[in-house]
Amino acid sequence: MDGFDALLATTRQLLSAGGALQSIRGNEQIDRAQLKQGVVRHLARLHPAEPTSLEAAAQTVLDAADRGLDGSAQQGDAAAREFVQDALEVIVQVIGRPALRMPLGKVQSPDNTSRGNELWTTWLGTHRKQVDKAAASVAKLYRVFASGKEEHIGTGWRLGADLIVTNRHVVELLVLDVTLPVADWSLDPRWTCVADFGATDGPATPLRFAANALLACAPECAIDLAVLRLAPNGATLPHALAVSDDESLLGAYSGGPTPTFQGQPVYAVGHPLQRLAGSEVLFVFGDADGRKRCSPGRTTALREGATNFEHDCSTLRGNSGSPIFGLYTHQVLGTHRGGRTSDPEGIVGSANAAVAVSRLSTHVMGEILKNGVVEQHGHT
Repeated sequence: MDGFDALLATTRQLLSAGGALQSIRGNEQIDRAQLKQGVVRHLARLHPAEPTSLEAAAQTVLDAADRGLDGSAQQGDAAAREFVQDALEVIVQVIGRPALRMPLGKVQSPDNTSRGNELWTTWLGTHRKQVDKAAASVAKLYRVFASGKEEHIGTGWRLGADLIVTNRHVVELLVLDVTLPVADWSLDPRWTCVADFGATDGPATPLRFAANALLACAPECAIDLAVLRLAPNGATLPHALAVSDDESLLGAYSGGPTPTFQGQPVYAVGHPLQRLAGSEVLFVFGDADGRKRCSPGRTTALREGATNFEHDCSTLRGNSGSPIFGLYTHQVLGTHRGGRTSDPEGIVGSANAAVAVSRLSTHVMGEILKNGVVEQHGHT
């Protein structure tokens, strides 16, 4: 499946599911007039113009998307096909997943009213305090050089008395010699890993702790997890997050000859970064500058025997290591590891992947996440 076909499939799924990759109200479809107004607002953000011009432009986008959806775009020339692809991207942007800003650590409601966001607006009405509390224990991770230069490398979340969890591939940026066996990895003294729990919009107060040891790291690339120890500095660490291994919170496949996955609502909290953001990134994330965002979505796959599950929360490169929370439990169900076009565990197609807590019951990393303690320190 090429990029155009994948985009076409995503658009069809969104339109048939009320703006979400899993239906919010059964198979209820998005209202055409509502969708058009969403496109108008989207275009106005990118190219402010008088209302009549915006209405006409929005209709052109919808007509082009229709050509893609009914298959007629396949017979067009390259330029026409490219325009249809642009139109489909606009539709996905308008009805897709939001990435909510968190000024001063307080999550904001979605700023558009497409049907796909109604669930999230309602959810925040009753769960805002719990989201804010959970997000306070998520940190932006930096690699700080001796010169004082700082490089954003990912996201981490609090565990146990003084631990922070992130991805193995994030820790690789901090290790002295990655060619050694994982059990022999140690932090490179040329730089320091710093976790800032206060990296939000607004005049936020930094809440920074240095990591002084790598305590655990999975040897398997697919189990993309590592645990660092945070050094005391006189400030109070944010609370440790609750972790759940309840697999039912990740969804399940229905029975029958053609099983379909029934996903569950979740949200990611992290620090998305995209230095050269295109219009689609700007629409979802605003200025994706590494500040904290809350991204609700749903799980979309959990394959038999795999340690990873798929989800559709809006994420970017800096989200690596973000916790994936149950929408209503606010417990960590997994750790986001990145977008994948393919995966050694059999995840095929474009998807976001996260390491599932529930699939680590016999792995040392599962014990660490469950107990919040690293029994044997194999790293320094």
